[in-house]
Amino acid sequence: MNIPSVSSKAKVWIAGIVAICALTALALVAFSANILRSQDTSAWARRFTKVIPVPAAHVRGKTLLYRDVLTRWDAVDLFLANAPASANATNRLATRSELHQEAYEQQIRELYMQAEAEQQHFILPEEVVNQNMLALTQASSSTEPGDIDAFLQASFGWTADQFREWIIKPATLEEALARRAEVSGVDPSQWG
Repeated sequence: MNIPSVSSKAKVWIAGIVAICALTALALVAFSANILRSQDTSAWARRFTKVIPVPAAHVRGKTLLYRDVLTRWDAVDLFLANAPASANATNRLATRSELHQEAYEQQIRELYMQAEAEQQHFILPEEVVNQNMLALTQASSSTEPGDIDAFLQASFGWTADQFREWIIKPATLEEALARRAEVSGVDPSQWG
């Protein structure tokens, strides 16, 4: 069996393609690293991270993407923009950077809880999440879905479904895992 040899022109062409791919990959890594290092929130960084999945953290085999961090930071910024000026005078509001850090750490905690649930083969029943969402909406000053949606949109830029997925569900999962741990004799404060 004769295997045709590759011409020298083809070798040069292949080497050129490999070099271009390598340079492109290096540029993408460099741009990603710069975005993370500077915690860039510019429109350019947002477009870049929508196309390129830039990891912000890895937690037990799960990845937190920077675009998801930006979504939470946007909620923090909107909340701060709408916070009454008197609130800062009577109670010290955390600074923007402190709240950004808390939002980031909360997302890492959520990933940890998801990984813990998977390791324990625990599936959170959606009915429990729905019950907790309902309990919260009933405790609010208005139980009208339109009012709640308007409040969430104005305060955080979120829909009720996003609030349910990003706040209620992770909190419910953490609570359920903590109860399971206590029943098993494990101190949940030792997680991590």
